[in-house]
Amino acid sequence: MIAAVRTLRLRAPLAEPIPTPYGAVSARDALLVEVVDRDGAAGWGECGGPAGMADAAVCELLAPLLIGADPADVESLWNRMWVSLQPHGRRGAAVAALSGIDMALWDLRA
Repeated sequence: MIAAVRTLRLRAPLAEPIPTPYGAVSARDALLVEVVDRDGAAGWGECGGPAGMADAAVCELLAPLLIGADPADVESLWNRMWVSLQPHGRRGAAVAALSGIDMALWDLRA
């Protein structure tokens, strides 16, 4: 059974800012997701996209659906998460969050 879903947000400042049409980017962010089973085994995944928004999607929308579930049933969990994203839009940070959790589940299963 899944006991916990945790996130780890990483930030690395860039030596030189990168100009974009939306302003200069001065750091790179990444969000890692850890899915832990009741025996303490863990699987890790990485979310693409904006780390802060993906972090909120993991913690607020998707993690509550997973606690207590069987981590080996990856396909059913993916479908449960996909259906739950319908009212929030199935794109951007929400899908990045789902992808990171999916990778973590497959890593845990391996």
